[in-house]
Amino acid sequence: MNFIMNNKFISGIILAGGKSSRLGRNKALEKLGGATLISRVINNISKIANEIVIVINHEDVKQQLPIPKNAKIAVDLYSNKGSLSGIHSGLNSISGKYGIVVACDMPFINCKIFEYLITKTNGHDIVIPKINDRLQPTHAIYSKSCVKEIEKQLINNDLKITNFFSNMKVKEIFEKELISFKDYDLSFFNINTEEDLNIAKSTIGRYNDPR
Repeated sequence: MNFIMNNKFISGIILAGGKSSRLGRNKALEKLGGATLISRVINNISKIANEIVIVINHEDVKQQLPIPKNAKIAVDLYSNKGSLSGIHSGLNSISGKYGIVVACDMPFINCKIFEYLITKTNGHDIVIPKINDRLQPTHAIYSKSCVKEIEKQLINNDLKITNFFSNMKVKEIFEKELISFKDYDLSFFNINTEEDLNIAKSTIGRYNDPR
């Protein structure tokens, strides 16, 4: 992607280092609508990002994933420390200031929502939706300025993503701001279990990419 949205270079950070323990197999490689989950996420985020960074937990994993040649690979700098480590490694690898962070198991990402979030980044380190009164840390935008605070948490083995937010400038995006986007709630749907996968398969037939 060659355009600069809102005069910002935007990177897409896709977290693909999870253990998929509840599903029992690598969910990034599960097929949905004829494409793997991670391919769907890459294709969606590529529509709005100037670069793609895939974060994995081990160098060997990249041989298993369908990763485009022009995508960057970032290996967790702090191993076995979950999504917080993935965000840290991704932000360390981006070329610009802001990174869209999403998980590789979110097949219905709405790019229009992220375009809206990007417009809210001015003066903020984090722009994050709040759905059903819960923040969505793996469907948010982070500034590279978050790296030092995240690293402090990782060193202390404090792995709850939102615990460093109090030290950053955070813009919460409330659900009422997003309801005008078609099927907005699907953008936050992720796959952890066989049941989730079946729900996604039953949804894919009626899902139309807003882009």
